[in-house]
Amino acid sequence: MVVVTEGTTNGDTGWILVTDDPITVGVTTLTFMKVFPLAGGGGTTDALAIADKGITANATTSDEDAAMAGGISITPVANGMVLVFVNGLGVEVGDGVKTKECYFADPATPSVPRAIANIQAGDSLRWMGSVATYELAPTDKIDLVYVV
Repeated sequence: MVVVTEGTTNGDTGWILVTDDPITVGVTTLTFMKVFPLAGGGGTTDALAIADKGITANATTSDEDAAMAGGISITPVANGMVLVFVNGLGVEVGDGVKTKECYFADPATPSVPRAIANIQAGDSLRWMGSVATYELAPTDKIDLVYVV
């Protein structure tokens, strides 16, 4: 999933790659399908809203480091969630586990991952570089899309 957060034509939209395997980089023509308009993106149903976009990532050096300064701004509604994108690419969020690329936690207990259903405004985003296979740098940008 790729989220486009800027632009007059496709800003605030989400896309998935629909090209069949095999894909050869630099050779295969890639085809993307729009999967949702975001709030303000011209769609008839706004189920998603970007409240925190273009956030400068913290430099991370080890697992469980804070991925960004401060906490998230919105508590998702019941059955809602937060999608996380780094440089426009979706990353997996742990649902009460540290086995995904990132997870949310209460800032008072940052090593204890929250279940997605329990994410709250003010929670911190924690990075698992060993799972993601890369650390974050201050040149990386984080977007949070709230399913509301």
